[in-house]
Amino acid sequence: MKTILLVDDENINHILAKRIVRDVYRLESVYSGAEALQKLRQELPDLILMDIIMPGTDGFETFRQIKEKGICPDVPVIFVTAKEDDSLKEKCLQEGARAYVTKPFSPTALLKTLQEVLHDE
Repeated sequence: MKTILLVDDENINHILAKRIVRDVYRLESVYSGAEALQKLRQELPDLILMDIIMPGTDGFETFRQIKEKGICPDVPVIFVTAKEDDSLKEKCLQEGARAYVTKPFSPTALLKTLQEVLHDE
């Protein structure tokens, strides 16, 4: 079973994501960019779902640190945000994310995006 690391500061998003993916993927949860960097040094997931807006280190900065430090350069990242904004989506893809999903999670859309990105690997 493939493992997904969810990086999001809101517990409700971890609960929802776990319910959506539990039959298909194993979900690991961290609540900040700093926790994500620490976790990634211990274990590499098959995919990272990363919230953009978090206190402290946001998703973009966390992603930059992952790339700069070479922690897991081949692990695909999907950015997650509550904002539905074409310019933000474009920025996510320019930063190197493989996809962009909005919250609250749509079960069908989330599973489809996960499958598409993991299938490409």
